[in-house]
Amino acid sequence: DRTMGTQELYLQPTGGIKTHVSLSKLSDIFQDQKVIINKAELVLTNISEDDSYFFAPYNVALQVDNGDGTYSYVPDDAIFTNTDYFGGIYNENSKEYRFRITNYVQKLVKNGITDNGINILVSGAGVRANRLIFRGTDPTYDDHLRLDVYYTTY
Repeated sequence: DRTMGTQELYLQPTGGIKTHVSLSKLSDIFQDQKVIINKAELVLTNISEDDSYFFAPYNVALQVDNGDGTYSYVPDDAIFTNTDYFGGIYNENSKEYRFRITNYVQKLVKNGITDNGINILVSGAGVRANRLIFRGTDPTYDDHLRLDVYYTTY
């Protein structure tokens, strides 16, 4: 339901909740343009007010929905690069998780791959119980869920 999740979104491990994000509008934004994606970061901001009871997960993961009931890693994932590049580690000072997904966004925009969405989930959800409440998609909040895209047209 696209009307839900504007103020708050949730992650709950151990068979709980994951959040599904669609980037399908990116192709429309860059349609008929020659573009190079220099950097694309998905940013989540922790807004939980009960951190003393429910600690924020150390890291959060992304998985690509293949559209056929299977999932795969984002091409930028630490499996293929490293954690310093990919991100997903909680920054206690900014209360953010940042994911560098430049390669994935470039493929969506340039190669025309189909966007079936990305799932955001707690890494190690089968053994960790750290939940996360993060800001939703409403742009009136400065800390809303967002994709920061830096690009060059030619």
